[in-house]
Amino acid sequence: MHVSRNKIERAIEKRLTEAMSNEKPPIGPELAQYLAEWGQWLGSRDGSCRSSDWHVHFLRWALGGRAGEFKQWAEQRETEQVEGALAAIQKVYEFNWPHNLAGHLFGQLWGWLQVELKKPGIPRPLNVREQIESLEKHAKERGQRVKKWHFMGPCVTAVFEEVSEEDAAVRQSQEKEAKQ
Repeated sequence: MHVSRNKIERAIEKRLTEAMSNEKPPIGPELAQYLAEWGQWLGSRDGSCRSSDWHVHFLRWALGGRAGEFKQWAEQRETEQVEGALAAIQKVYEFNWPHNLAGHLFGQLWGWLQVELKKPGIPRPLNVREQIESLEKHAKERGQRVKKWHFMGPCVTAVFEEVSEEDAAVRQSQEKEAKQ
């Protein structure tokens, strides 16, 4: 009997979203089965950029903070579920991390797995505080200041404005006094 892909995918989504209402399973066969099903659902899809997508939440729920431990466990086993789970993880591991404004969002949604698995050349994403400090430093180096902040979940952007010579002189004076 032929069962449509859509029906299978809906069943997988239902099963895995229900699983998220329980405690995470320990590293072992049950988790491998969940990840294999998740990989089957993912199929040929690429990384989503919507933080509300169930499959984004599922992967973080299932592996967040323990991706390396799971991979080590799985590489010592040879079952169909483990092979499917490793294939799903490898697909995310191979996602192309954009190095632009979208890169920060990607890092939060998918890149964390690459960071946990220590993919060469993948730095840890900056947290919100670090992003603010980096943007302020960038503005100062260019003779600008932040006019307005934009917070989009874990991502921070800013609108810059030029600093007048008078404002720059006042700031330099204040910095000099603070150092004394």
